[in-house]
Amino acid sequence: MLFAETRQANDPQIFTVLRTDLVAKKGIYPLKYRARYEYYSSNSVESEKFTITVTDRCDEQAIVTASAVTNQAYTITDTLKKYVVPAFTITPTWCAIVYTFDVTNASGTSVISFNSDPLVREFTIHYDADLLLCGATSTNYSVRVKGTVGNIVVRSDSATFTLTLKNPCIDPAFVQINQVALPVGKQYYLHDFKAVGGYKFTHNAFEFVTSPISHSLCGGLTYTATFNGQAINTLTKPPMAYNTATRTFEIYSEDFSLLGDRTITLAAFLTNYPITKSPLPDAPTTIKLLNPCLNPFSLTSNAQINPANYIYKSVARPTVIFTLVPYSVDPDASVCPITYSCAVAGPRTDICSKADGDTVATFNTATGGYTFTSYDMANYPPGAYTFTITGTVGAKSATSTFVMTLVDPCPTTTLTIHNPASFIDQNYVLRDPKIERTWDLAAIVTRETPVNCGALKLEFTDLNTQTLPDADIF
Repeated sequence: MLFAETRQANDPQIFTVLRTDLVAKKGIYPLKYRARYEYYSSNSVESEKFTITVTDRCDEQAIVTASAVTNQAYTITDTLKKYVVPAFTITPTWCAIVYTFDVTNASGTSVISFNSDPLVREFTIHYDADLLLCGATSTNYSVRVKGTVGNIVVRSDSATFTLTLKNPCIDPAFVQINQVALPVGKQYYLHDFKAVGGYKFTHNAFEFVTSPISHSLCGGLTYTATFNGQAINTLTKPPMAYNTATRTFEIYSEDFSLLGDRTITLAAFLTNYPITKSPLPDAPTTIKLLNPCLNPFSLTSNAQINPANYIYKSVARPTVIFTLVPYSVDPDASVCPITYSCAVAGPRTDICSKADGDTVATFNTATGGYTFTSYDMANYPPGAYTFTITGTVGAKSATSTFVMTLVDPCPTTTLTIHNPASFIDQNYVLRDPKIERTWDLAAIVTRETPVNCGALKLEFTDLNTQTLPDADIF
């Protein structure tokens, strides 16, 4: 109700425009009044029209004053953040206000939404689609909040705050790289895997953790490794290389100074954000570099060639010379020398090495070669002597055999009569004194071999009878 009339006896008559805040009652009201007798209603008179105009101060007189706002920071991928704008001051206080906002860089509007209800005035900030809005570190956006009052004469005021969008990939509160244990118990023998370039082993990926949500916006990891205190990469072999793309270590070395336990370390950082690293100290492990000569990869013997039969220090062949066909070892013998040993089976078993007068036997432990010289057939009898040659490198051995045959020269050695002067043609006359011829067998006959074949014996034959000479004559 907008108007009221009060009529009381002896009181002033009051026509009232009532107090109201109903905006709907605003308008122009043309009024008039009519006077009449109470009991003669047909006798009346009407006044001229008069007008009462109901207006709203908020139409033209409202004033708004912005409140101070606070700068805001938000890290991409964080949970949503709320910010309530302090209410603007309105005069008169009952006037309606409309809140709006805008962002200087329109791309920022995808991060922020605003509940413009004058009783709420709340911003919601949230974004996790990509990192384009925050850049490599952070990006600032100006957010203007505007309050507008007045239905006819419009007035407004605004306040601006800075919204800083931060990159989560450089903030330890949002990302971290956790180490994982590297492989343990690795061993490498020097010279091993030469044919394929090296011995390889891999490690598990470090754990990349993002909070409060799991995402891959920060990209992948790059690993850095050291071996024996020196940085390694794909180009640092020998001794060791590391490939970050495949998380692979590869080692090949011939350097005996590296024997023993050697330390490997590994660290990681975000490829696109190198400032974000795995924690110190770097993840460690060790690899033991071993001497391949302690247990070579392979050791094989080769077939041997028997020396020619030996006729006890003959003029033509005074010494047996056996040259070993070398054994094959990996790594080769220049790295892991082979030590040879000798064993003999035969009439005597002690002739691998001997110094017994004119009998000399030598065995070379470095080459496996063997020599033998003798004419002592009595103590070193003829026959087949089987030599077993064992080559040893560390824990591995290999054997081969050859046969040295000593031949009795006596049945075949050459006896030569070279001074027959003691026995020349001669006539004997019966009844003459006997004729005597002195002779020295050693002066008459020479022997080819120095071997003692026993005493020489001279036997005479009558060629007429092919028997012993007649005992009555000779």
